[in-house]
Amino acid sequence: MGDGTLILDVDGRVSDVNPAARTLLADEELVGQPIGSVIEDWERLQAGEDGHRDWEELSVTVDGEERFLEVETTSFTDRFDDEVGTLVVLRDVTDRKHREQRLEQYKLIFDSVTEPVYVLDDDDRIVRYNEPFAELVGYDGEALVGEPISVVLGPEPTVTDGGFSDHTEATVRTDSGTEVPCELDLAPVELHEGDVGRVGIIRDISQRKAIESELAQTTERLETLVEASPLAIIAHDTAGIVDVWNPAAESLFGWRADEVRGEQLPILPEDNYDELLDQHEQIQDGKHLTGWETELQRKDGRTIPTSVSAAPIRDTDGDIVGTVSIIADITEQKARQRRLERQNERLDEFASLVSHDLRNPLQVATGHLQLARAGDADVTSHIDDAESALTRMEALIEDTLTLARQGRDIGETERVSIERLAERAWGNVATGAGRLAVADPPVLDCDPDRAVELLENLFSNAVTHGGGTEADPVTVTVGALPDGFYVADDGTGIPDGTAEMVFESGFTTAEDGTGFGLEIVQTIADAHGWHVDVTESESGGARFEFSV
Repeated sequence: MGDGTLILDVDGRVSDVNPAARTLLADEELVGQPIGSVIEDWERLQAGEDGHRDWEELSVTVDGEERFLEVETTSFTDRFDDEVGTLVVLRDVTDRKHREQRLEQYKLIFDSVTEPVYVLDDDDRIVRYNEPFAELVGYDGEALVGEPISVVLGPEPTVTDGGFSDHTEATVRTDSGTEVPCELDLAPVELHEGDVGRVGIIRDISQRKAIESELAQTTERLETLVEASPLAIIAHDTAGIVDVWNPAAESLFGWRADEVRGEQLPILPEDNYDELLDQHEQIQDGKHLTGWETELQRKDGRTIPTSVSAAPIRDTDGDIVGTVSIIADITEQKARQRRLERQNERLDEFASLVSHDLRNPLQVATGHLQLARAGDADVTSHIDDAESALTRMEALIEDTLTLARQGRDIGETERVSIERLAERAWGNVATGAGRLAVADPPVLDCDPDRAVELLENLFSNAVTHGGGTEADPVTVTVGALPDGFYVADDGTGIPDGTAEMVFESGFTTAEDGTGFGLEIVQTIADAHGWHVDVTESESGGARFEFSV
């Protein structure tokens, strides 16, 4: 017999045992032992009044391990119906018991899982599902048991020899017709009698999908803002490898985005590299930078003044992984700042003029008027001196207004012959003791009105300080240079040691001069981007050379 078999005598001792029982109970000395010492729970297993007790399950310890047995007992009698012994049949159900225990554990886990779970047979029909699954799909109880999974889930991943899919997205169709985006995990599972099915876990990812959609929209908006920003936006990792380079950065620095993405940041000039590196390290330590002014390099090698605001980029764990910078070109701002500084300098000059230069002729005029009023005999002389002082004040005020109103700005430029400009300027100044000559007149790209003003001051300076007379007038010559033009005279020239001071505000060698004429010349030349030098002419007079 394949099952273990024991035969007990009327005293309950083992009188015979088959090999299967010896193996099952791992005891070679069973014969003669009381059955109670072999099977501890024997009392509840004895045969009933009819001499038979059907299969009963019990556990025994064999070699320190628990085994599960099913036991059937049957009394047998002799021909006189007297009981002479008991037949005990043992059947090992340990493996089945373990499977049942695992099944109970699976059922407990299955019913305890808060996520929707279902089990399919090998025909993809639903065998079982838990309450969260029922709530998700909207079907009550066991309404879906036996139905194909395609009733609620489709399309479902196809199982291949390579295994089951993980984190596969699918759509759940509920009883009400609603479609719910879900994520599906599948795994093989052993069913009863050796059949293999699969167990699926479903996660409702509709909220995650909504967040992803919102994030995608936000990302698109941010990308649009970055692309449309009028300021250069650059992002790079901690090693300086460029990741973001918007169109404004292309326009400002000259490199296309495809030239710099994935490459080292190219805009750091050697002159202030250490300073920029120090700022980068501070940002990597968490510092935020706002409105920091520095020079950065363009593709053509030029450096430009910029205002930089930068902040660290952090990942989801809060670790710093890079830097994002917003960069503004402040070339115009710096130019305005320089112009403002020059205007402030001029204001200081004007304040000095008002407090000193204008006060002197005013005091002279006031003094002579007081003398005339007191009845001084030479009244006409006093009036002449007062008039001369007031005339000087008028000249000072006129030159001051010229500098204050027009400064170093010019209007629209055009191509004009300098001969035409010289003739206009000559006609605007008192040149009774002077003569104009134009030699090889060049054509200039200039603001005509400001250029005429420049020539007017040079002509007036030559005639006034050149020492000419009506009998022997000063000749003023305008001519061409390889890179510009010159204005020269044959007068007395510039006094020794004063050439470097002629363009300074208020410098003059004449008692009635304002000292602003040549400063106006310098101002207009600067506004055009011309360089002016003063030297001696061939005839010993003054010569002003302009490099255009």
